[in-house]
Amino acid sequence: MANNLYFLNAAEAAKSLGCSIAGLIDKLTSFDYASIPALTEREEGDTEKWVAIRSRYPFTITVIMDCDSNDIAGYWSFVPLDEKTFRCIKGGTMIDGDIAIENIPELKPGSRCYMYITMVFLKKEYRHTDAVSAIYGSFTKILSEFAEKNIFFHEVAANAYTKEGELFDLRLGMSFITRSVERGKIYSAKTQLILASKYLRADKKLVEAYSGYA
Repeated sequence: MANNLYFLNAAEAAKSLGCSIAGLIDKLTSFDYASIPALTEREEGDTEKWVAIRSRYPFTITVIMDCDSNDIAGYWSFVPLDEKTFRCIKGGTMIDGDIAIENIPELKPGSRCYMYITMVFLKKEYRHTDAVSAIYGSFTKILSEFAEKNIFFHEVAANAYTKEGELFDLRLGMSFITRSVERGKIYSAKTQLILASKYLRADKKLVEAYSGYA
């Protein structure tokens, strides 16, 4: 990652920017609406609900900060889901706006979790820079931190609204599953397969941890 870029979770980013997590969510939501044509409030989901989720689980947002400007270069976010909710997401019958804090399982050692990527965003001026590799690097960082706690994500899914989103999912090793009943294309893959992506450059320790995970 370039020396001028660094990662912050939701709580850290809010503090760095001098705002609350609710204020951070407002900033990130504005990026969502700007980057996805005709994004609806139903698709985006209720702001108060997302503030509750991100406040309890600040690690579910990774903000890429530019230290030269002390501003956001981009971010990506996810939610850990229980198996039933994940199957609905993967089947295209449930959208982001339907996800509630009750759908997030207890994150404890040995638990079986599923990851749903809710957004990946980079400002235009960063889309052909080291910020792209920073996104991939932060993804493996999250997986590594959870693996160290003996918490593994069995499978990962995402809903691609744009061509850029589809490319990101393909680069992660995901395959097209189905179309969402609302909008977008659902992609998914087992996490072990994702770790084989050349874009992630996953270290040997993480790959070995997942190879022993059933």
